[in-house]
Amino acid sequence: VLLATFALAVIVVIYMPSWMSNYPVTRVSVEGVADLRRQQEVEQLLSDTLSGANYFSVPLEQAYQQVSSLSWVKSVSFKRIWPDAVTVKVQEKTPVALWNEDVLISSDGDVFEARERFTTDTLPLLYGPDALREDIMALYHSFGKVLGKTGLAIHQLKVNGHLTAELRFDSGLVVL
Repeated sequence: VLLATFALAVIVVIYMPSWMSNYPVTRVSVEGVADLRRQQEVEQLLSDTLSGANYFSVPLEQAYQQVSSLSWVKSVSFKRIWPDAVTVKVQEKTPVALWNEDVLISSDGDVFEARERFTTDTLPLLYGPDALREDIMALYHSFGKVLGKTGLAIHQLKVNGHLTAELRFDSGLVVL
């Protein structure tokens, strides 16, 4: 019995690599990305890592690190689907404002650089010293709650180092 078990183990060790190579990843699908530009960015990033890789040994940790490194990705998860597919689920950061015309601010308050990957025409413009970003976001949210009932929407909020604010509404009205 011991000899038979040993013989079976040797056969498995010898033939396992060739058996496993019969299961390449042939399909990679990306879910949760709302824009074609960002979708293509993820697909391109993963094409070399996942395409043709073995289903059993596909480097998911490497792929996770690649997708997680994108500034606009909040979270990512991978799922193998038998016999030849990998599904990538991406949760995007949702931009709620444009900060100093350079970077986006997410709904969680994170600053991230991905302006060219999002349509920013309708986002409010927030300006101010970087050290006051969180305070200016809080001020923006406070104004938004108060103004929500009036039908006015904030187009632009500028705060300088002396905490003087200029508020511009989408209607063109300016309040200093």
